[in-house]
Amino acid sequence: MYYSGNVAYALTAEQLSSVMSVNTLQTLCARNRSIRVRRGGRGVVALYDVSALPEVWRVEVYKQFPETRPRLEMSPLMDEMKAVPDAVLFFQSYVLPTGKHLSDEKVQEYANNAAILARCTEVFTQVSSATGRRGKRVPKKELWQKIADSLERLKENGWPNSLPQSGDRLRKKWKEYQDGGFETLINGRFGNTHAAKVDNGVQENLLVTLCADGRNLQDEQVCKLYNSVAAAMKWEPITAGTVANWRQRHNIVTEVGRHGKNYMSNTKLMQVKRSKPTEPLMMWSADGWDVELFYQKRVNGTMTYSNRMTVVVILDAFCNYPIGYAIDNHENSDVIREALANAMQHCRELYGEMLMVDREEEGMQEKMAKCGMTVTQDETFYVEPKKEEI
Repeated sequence: MYYSGNVAYALTAEQLSSVMSVNTLQTLCARNRSIRVRRGGRGVVALYDVSALPEVWRVEVYKQFPETRPRLEMSPLMDEMKAVPDAVLFFQSYVLPTGKHLSDEKVQEYANNAAILARCTEVFTQVSSATGRRGKRVPKKELWQKIADSLERLKENGWPNSLPQSGDRLRKKWKEYQDGGFETLINGRFGNTHAAKVDNGVQENLLVTLCADGRNLQDEQVCKLYNSVAAAMKWEPITAGTVANWRQRHNIVTEVGRHGKNYMSNTKLMQVKRSKPTEPLMMWSADGWDVELFYQKRVNGTMTYSNRMTVVVILDAFCNYPIGYAIDNHENSDVIREALANAMQHCRELYGEMLMVDREEEGMQEKMAKCGMTVTQDETFYVEPKKEEI
């Protein structure tokens, strides 16, 4: 790294070769003469100003050479940043033309863009009111550039954004946002359907119908059938890859036609809709499996070295805490009862007391004694059911 005159950071062509080619660097210098701050020759190395490079290349140089990044102070006008909840909800619920939603990273990025532009509106409102009181005009171009310079520091402070770092371009983006709202912040490539070959309802219905055909046609077969109709209707032909994409996009419809109603009910419609309990000890689940243990054991005169024991564990569904367990040679009802007894005993150790609802049933007293529990409340309650004649 070199320093030249008023230029704080200047790099050589050899250092910049990791970011751009020599031809690219020469083209940039031809467009902007201020990039080359010192010519080379007779043992002197040419130097190029990093800050004069276009934004696309300047960002890449900052990644390769972090020390060249200028230490810009964040504009005091951008200190009071706050999120815009309506923007977050809009981008989370936004549906692309392909039927998909924006990723979480894009939702955060676009919501931050909206928050920054909303802050710009507040800044200019405050500046206008201050100008009216003081009678001193603030150059808007200088103010926009000051805000644009603080965007890089905003990224470092937890506000990742994709707004332009040029004052003029930032002003144009703010104007678009004022006129069009949140949707103007979404990159055009997400909604670009100009290159789509299936771009109307008739074509889409034909393609989905072929994909959902009960004969279970393959992608190549669907492609040939569609292209035969497309040739007569003067549509653009498609490929088997396009068929695969549309089949996946409308899999709920195509799976019913290809595999039948029962397959749909057993796979797509059988979805687990339960959620975990909100408090501990509301629900237990039991699970058992065989554990492979390696130790010597003589069985019927034969020495064995691999032995399998059955372990039954009682889990608290709230946090998957193993609240009880039991071990036996094989799985049976007794080992499950023993695991439940161990779970109740552990509850007693944790909380000190328990409430038994069915303690008056036959055999419950023996089970309670096995768990080490004693009844300390002798009162019983009886509710007489009310009978009504119909």
